[in-house]
Amino acid sequence: MLEILYQDKYLVAINKPRDLLVHKSFIAGNIEEYAVQIL
Repeated sequence: MLEILYQDKYLVAINKPRDLLVHKSFIAGNIEEYAVQIL
C-alpha cells in the first residue's frame, strides 16, 4: 500500500518506494506492478 501524502479533486501525492515505477513504459521490462495500479 502506498502512503498518500496529499489528495484533492485533481491531484494525488504519494510516497512510493524508489524501485516502484509510476506507470508502464518501454524501460519497464518484465515489471507488472506500477503505482497507478496500486492507487
